[in-house]
Amino acid sequence: MSEKYRKYLVKLILDKKVYYCIWGTDMSDDCETDFILLNKEKKIVLFEKLININKRIMAYRRHFFDKKNFYTWVNENSFSKSYSTIDIDILQIDSISTFGIFLKNKTNALKFIDTINFIRDFAEQTRNNELLRRLKNQYIKKTWDFIYNRYFWQSRRKSGDMILQTPNLRKVDLLNLLSIHTSFSNSLIINKVHTS
Repeated sequence: MSEKYRKYLVKLILDKKVYYCIWGTDMSDDCETDFILLNKEKKIVLFEKLININKRIMAYRRHFFDKKNFYTWVNENSFSKSYSTIDIDILQIDSISTFGIFLKNKTNALKFIDTINFIRDFAEQTRNNELLRRLKNQYIKKTWDFIYNRYFWQSRRKSGDMILQTPNLRKVDLLNLLSIHTSFSNSLIINKVHTS
């Protein structure tokens, strides 16, 4: 269902709490731009629970992107589980060595990529220049390249062609990641889902 309409219910982890939001592609746009469901203040709408989520999502129908497909997707979807998980908390890195170890695990590295992609889509959608500037940080670019080289492109090359090392993380880079976390966290609105 999600692949047909290219709209996805995403589990978002923030401050160790679980929320749900909508991320997808505008199929009516020739560029097929990715968007997130926002409210009129351009904040991401987060839902605490899946209970009655169809009705709660429909309350934001005037803010749907790709309205026809979005509307059909909401009406045809049971929303029993999320499509993927975005873990914003991975940006709260407490030490340089911990992050180097973290990136050497493929699952963690891919979580980092998904999280940066999600935040970048939000920043582009809302034209948030502060977030866009922070996302263009040299360390994030090097980390991005490291992850793609290690987990996507290296397997296509002969072994031994490339020796990969995690990018050198500086204290200022840790602070940049924390600033992205804080700035992004201020761009959310929690929509409590009532059972009645």
